[in-house]
Amino acid sequence: MPDPFYIQKDNLFAVPVIHYNMEMAAQVKMVFDLIRPDCVAVELPETMQDKMLHAASRLPDISLVLTYQSNHTPIYFMCEPCDPLFEALRSAAECGSDAYCIDLDIDNYPSIRESVPDPYTIHRIGLKAYYELYTQAAKKSSNSLSFDVERELYMARRLKELSLCY
Repeated sequence: MPDPFYIQKDNLFAVPVIHYNMEMAAQVKMVFDLIRPDCVAVELPETMQDKMLHAASRLPDISLVLTYQSNHTPIYFMCEPCDPLFEALRSAAECGSDAYCIDLDIDNYPSIRESVPDPYTIHRIGLKAYYELYTQAAKKSSNSLSFDVERELYMARRLKELSLCY
């Protein structure tokens, strides 16, 4: 198995992942065990942090977290062991590290299907090479949304705040 891969900027470490993917969850666990962070931040809605942390504490049992959009339409989040974000939250709880959900809660976020390399290849080529292939594929398709810019700025601000405390 290739070495764990992460992106580092000062005291921030980022693991590029795809939701609901076992290979990515395994990479998160390897990086977590290598770095042993005192704080973990994940791309899940900040407004649902308590529910998400509770669901992660129940792993390996699968949970379904329910919330509602402003128009009362239900949204379901599956909390399962093969999701890298929930693995990060679970690992943090197991080690006594603080954990935060730092994403902006957006109503009516569109479902986007991306053409990505098969994540199983991570076992052979490693996450770094996979990440490079993924970014090449992402450049070819322009799925960037104004929601994404708003979310990314929000998460960057939250990461900056957390980096001052941890």
